[in-house]
This record gives sequence, C-alpha cells and structure tokens, in this order.
Amino acid sequence: MTYFRSLFGKSGNAILDKFIEEKTLKWIPYNQFKNVKYLNKGGFGIIYKAIWLLKDKNIEVALKCLNNLNENLDEFLKEWDNHEKCMGSCRIINLHGFTRSPDTSNYIVVMDYANQGNLRGNLTNVIEINWNQRLSMLYKIISGLNEIHKQNLIHCDFHDGNILNHMNMINNINKVFISDLGLCQPVNLF
Repeated sequence: MTYFRSLFGKSGNAILDKFIEEKTLKWIPYNQFKNVKYLNKGGFGIIYKAIWLLKDKNIEVALKCLNNLNENLDEFLKEWDNHEKCMGSCRIINLHGFTRSPDTSNYIVVMDYANQGNLRGNLTNVIEINWNQRLSMLYKIISGLNEIHKQNLIHCDFHDGNILNHMNMINNINKVFISDLGLCQPVNLF
C-alpha cells in the first residue's frame, strides 16, 4: 500500500480518499497528465482528452470535469459508486480515479478515452457497416445494459451520446462502452 500511495498520492479530502481506497481507484496528481485538450461540453460538465504519463507506458484518457462537483462531493460519490459496481463488465467505460485541476481546484474524473467518440457522432458510419457489424454493436450495448441491470440499477440517462466507440488500431477491433452512469438509480426506487 505504501508504494501505491507514493506513486499516486492522496487528494487531501478525507471523504474522497476513503472512497478511492474502498473502490481501489487512484488519486492521480494532475502533473501526470500532458497534452490536455478540450473535447466537448455537456449538461453536467466539460470533457478533455489527455495523455496519462505512467512509469511503464503512456495512455490516452478522458478527463471529466463536472459542474459543482466540489460542492456536492457526497452526492457525486454515491453516483460513481454505481458506476464502480458495474465495472465488472467490459462494456462499461473504465474509471481509473480522480485528479484535481491546479487552475480551478475542481475535482476531475479520470476514465478511459474512446477514440471514436459517441454513437450520436457516428450514426452515419454505422449506417455504412454491414448487418453483422451492426448486430455485434447492438449485442455489446445490450451486454452493458445487462450488467447494469444485474446490479439492480437503471441507467436513467441512456441515449446515443452515452454509448462510446473505441477502435483498437493494432488489431482493428471496435469496442462499445456505456458511459455516464451518474444518474443510475436502484430498481427499488421505481
């Protein structure tokens, strides 16, 4: 555990640090990111793309800076608890941990980056692929939803903007992920 903490550190917020430790996530110092670039703005915050500088490799990640996160940290962590419950599925976008902007002092979520964007932006490409590829994509989406439902959760914000596509350039495999589980609610609330 000492190596883990020395490599990634702590946020300085007891609530967030406890959540990170319980969920085996990481607090990632912001200086471990380079080439931070604006991608998109949504209803809940701003998404950036960055390179995460790890000891043995560099990986592309998405940085999600949420509006009012610092003010509603407890509520925010309840929402990410639902996301973490579903991460056993390869169809849910991977959550690495959290960081903090040195400019705004806002907390930021660090997730995998989907290099093809969301389904909404790729609908014209989907129309051009063959039926087997479309059915495969649909199966991957259903598998992700199934994992959410196995956890007795309902997504509550499921739309084409929350379905992400990633093309692995090495083996030319298209991956599909469900994202934005922040509004997930337990089934028993309905």
